[in-house]
Amino acid sequence: YDWVRDADGEAPFGDVVYRYCLDAWGAPSLADRAAHDLYYNVRRHAPTSRRCLLFAAFSGIDNDPISKMGHRVGSSRLLFEAATAPAARRFFFHCVDLLRDDGLAFPSDDEERWLVPKAAVEGAARAAFNRDAAPCYAPPATDPPRKGRIEAAKAFDDLLFRLRDLAIDEDGRVDADAVLWLLLQHWRELVLDGRELSSTKAIAAMLNGVASYNNQEMVEEAEEVARKALLSLDHFVALRRRLGLWGLVYDEAADVASYHAAVAHVERTPAPSPVKAVMLGLRRYHIRTLRG
Repeated sequence: YDWVRDADGEAPFGDVVYRYCLDAWGAPSLADRAAHDLYYNVRRHAPTSRRCLLFAAFSGIDNDPISKMGHRVGSSRLLFEAATAPAARRFFFHCVDLLRDDGLAFPSDDEERWLVPKAAVEGAARAAFNRDAAPCYAPPATDPPRKGRIEAAKAFDDLLFRLRDLAIDEDGRVDADAVLWLLLQHWRELVLDGRELSSTKAIAAMLNGVASYNNQEMVEEAEEVARKALLSLDHFVALRRRLGLWGLVYDEAADVASYHAAVAHVERTPAPSPVKAVMLGLRRYHIRTLRG
């Protein structure tokens, strides 16, 4: 993990792992063997080790039931897909820093597990998701309550319940890897919620409040809304707010970057549909503002 953290954040996780093996052993034939042995043991111990489970998810080992992150479609794919993996890793290491405080992350002493005081876990979770000030949980006083935000707040409360249910040892400590797994599960749920809020159906619903039941009509309505959103940054931000897309922090720079990304997609040859361009821009904002 130290090697991955120091490497280029955009590089695929598996590539960085292989470069680590190559640097350690020097020869490709030995690096191949080391990588094979590593992943053989990751698969073997994933059913009983959250650390191996996370390592498998970051590596793209998503076909086995042991690597699933929940019942929603997509499983743990967000942890290794090119569009979201760098943000997932940055959020992961942010959580690692919160849990280790001033101590070592993943200590390699006689203990097989990294244990942290249970009393510090809830505070780390609140800090990781900026719970007390996050726009995705608490709407500004000028905005009406939105169903998505209410559901996000309930999901965070459910996360806290699951963290409190973790097994503790005689010293009141819990497995840090189990905590990290639950934090990444919640991060993933927020990302998937953002994808649903920036879907064609959601954009179409911005026109009359209800998306058409006819698929072609829905697409045409969404196209009209998307074309308007592309007129200016103000139009784009207005659509994002109406959709209820919020991150853990409010970042105007993310709005600008997302709008520029949407316009850049439109200017490509061949150009995607306005809806596709706007969806990609909105999702870029949502990922960026989830601490990554």
